[in-house]
Amino acid sequence: MMIHRILVSLTLTLFAYSGLTAQDSNWNFIERVQGTGYSLYGITYGNNQYVAVGELGTIRTSLDGVTWASRVSGIRNDLYGITYGNNQFVAVGNYGSILTSPNGVTWTSRTSGTTDLFFGITYGNNQYVAVGTGGAILASLDGVTWTSRTSGTSGVLHGISHGNNQFVAVGNYGSILTS
Repeated sequence: MMIHRILVSLTLTLFAYSGLTAQDSNWNFIERVQGTGYSLYGITYGNNQYVAVGELGTIRTSLDGVTWASRVSGIRNDLYGITYGNNQFVAVGNYGSILTSPNGVTWTSRTSGTTDLFFGITYGNNQYVAVGTGGAILASLDGVTWTSRTSGTSGVLHGISHGNNQFVAVGNYGSILTS
């Protein structure tokens, strides 16, 4: 009984020292995805699969989060954000890059009308909304045709989410925007 208490105490001390909680201990490092040295920046789940995007147009898909397959994006620009909505994946990144896919396997490059860098994208209220540098905000009903929206800021917007019937974007210097 004393050994058990010592082990429990030691385990809790190690978690406290590392900044982790007991709930955090369930994370498993799989591996760097099948030999690539490219960073992955965004991930989403849709159509019964995970899709991750990253450096130099990297796209990976997985049905279980453990075994990953490489997909051809057709571009060499970094991709930072991805979302799933309306039966379609949409990824965004450098130089106004926007890619769409119905299945996560085949990808089509779309024209954004800008060279801004986009960090985040979400789907809600029957539309896609992407955010990026210079306060850039783009909106699309279909993932193909994009319209620029006024953000009221020239700062970088890093992320966006939809919930409770509104979009909320966040960015540099604690910026928070709602629509």
